[in-house]
Amino acid sequence: SSTLPAQDSSENETVNKVISKGQKTATRVLDAAEALFADKGFAGTSLRDIAGAAGIQKASLYNHFSSKDELYNEVLKRGFEPMLAVMNDFMARGEQAYENPQLTSTFFEMMASMPNFARLLQFESLQGGERLKSLMEQWVSQGLLQGEQAMKGSSHGKHWREDEYRMLIFYTFTMILGYFTLGPIYELYTGDESMTDESVNRQKHFLGKLWHQLWYVPKS
Repeated sequence: SSTLPAQDSSENETVNKVISKGQKTATRVLDAAEALFADKGFAGTSLRDIAGAAGIQKASLYNHFSSKDELYNEVLKRGFEPMLAVMNDFMARGEQAYENPQLTSTFFEMMASMPNFARLLQFESLQGGERLKSLMEQWVSQGLLQGEQAMKGSSHGKHWREDEYRMLIFYTFTMILGYFTLGPIYELYTGDESMTDESVNRQKHFLGKLWHQLWYVPKS
């Protein structure tokens, strides 16, 4: 019986290098698109702008994304999917895990790794229209409603009325986003740089402490 010839190891190495290079280029394109969408929005950003910021030709961009719509959706997916996964993980571990101060600090740390994403959400919120509606339906509402349902099922936090859970999760979400969208105001107000490791860690600690205080009422 005939056997297939063994694949040359040097051939495998070449293929892996090409894949790795392609992944790095796609990531660079996503980074550039995220920053430009945050600054100018979807309508104000062209594929030529994105390609130029990523350091490639516009024609090369189509090797990774077929259209501006696909690229925009991939930027949103890259930002939201990890956050929803974190929410699902905490909920799967039960209410005590969900009420852990680490939840808010984890979200804050994730947002700190992609501050342009927070600005993109702010831009779309200010613009309004169909694109914001789509963004809400596909991503934002899903995360907020998951948080709201987890709060309603908790044995703690009973000092909040049921109709206040929605406000609590919304204001927690906007408080985290606000740190990154209003960073220059924070820096002028405090005299601190907002994105140093020290500042980010301080905010994570504060959010965890605040989250704990929001949930637990000291025994009298």
